[in-house]
Amino acid sequence: MDVNRILCFFRKRVVLSLIFLFSLAYFLLQFNALQLIKIQNRKFQDDDIEFEEISIKRESPLIWRSLKEYNLTENEICRNSQQGINLIVDERGFICLRDNLKATGCCDIQAEQTHIYFCDTCDANCCEIYENCVSCCLNPDNVPILQKAIAQASDRQKLLFSRVTDQFDLCLSICRSNSNSVVNEHYYKSSKRHCFTKTESSE
Repeated sequence: MDVNRILCFFRKRVVLSLIFLFSLAYFLLQFNALQLIKIQNRKFQDDDIEFEEISIKRESPLIWRSLKEYNLTENEICRNSQQGINLIVDERGFICLRDNLKATGCCDIQAEQTHIYFCDTCDANCCEIYENCVSCCLNPDNVPILQKAIAQASDRQKLLFSRVTDQFDLCLSICRSNSNSVVNEHYYKSSKRHCFTKTESSE
């Protein structure tokens, strides 16, 4: 009887020891795996920072508009802002009603309501209407203002601006993404929320 008790005692000790060893091994494996994940995440973060620093550098100079006369031939093809329900602005700076948009993508400059470098709803380079902002922004006279806006932009904005090729792409982007007129994600400082420059109140 005593022998059976002794054997039972040792069996329990062996079982408990095995359970302890397995638990310890599991803990060590999990701990090592967690450390490996942390190291990998840190490496990915470092890679992201390095990638962002590289990406901010432009591969080619941004093409600015000049005061030269535009080639207003009938077969000219234009890029335009596309998404406007009522208004469209083309890459030359003309803004028109969507009904006056030609098959080439250019605004019909003969239409009565077509304007160039239109700043009608704008004040201090901020506009109520997105298309007005883009048209006004495309005025070659605004190149120094845009260059200053790029210089004062956040790193995230600079990364975005580094991907644009010319003044039209820049105006499309900056009039949509400029946050200087924003109080928070739900409210704007004024109805003129489409800006292509740094506003005085944000400085």
